[in-house]
Amino acid sequence: MAASSQAGKGPDAPPQSAPKAIAGVISGQVTSVDYQRGLLGVMSSGRKVDVTVLPSTSIQGKGSGYHSIAEIARGAQVQIFTSVSEGKVTAQIIRLR
Repeated sequence: MAASSQAGKGPDAPPQSAPKAIAGVISGQVTSVDYQRGLLGVMSSGRKVDVTVLPSTSIQGKGSGYHSIAEIARGAQVQIFTSVSEGKVTAQIIRLR
């Protein structure tokens, strides 16, 4: 085998297409909350989306004070600004309605 036929295929070669992060907005109703794992289930446009909530996620509600995931309950209406990386949806900002 010629060395040129193996160019770009070794273990140090960059990936052919790296996954790209995308962002979006999800609006809907909270269907489940897992406080231990920091996960919200949200029904949006007829489909359920699982959203990861990080300690750095900004949670905004009525008033100007700090809000936490503990204040989010099933049935709540939310608007979530997200990022998506490698198929994982992560909340950046959650607005409680």
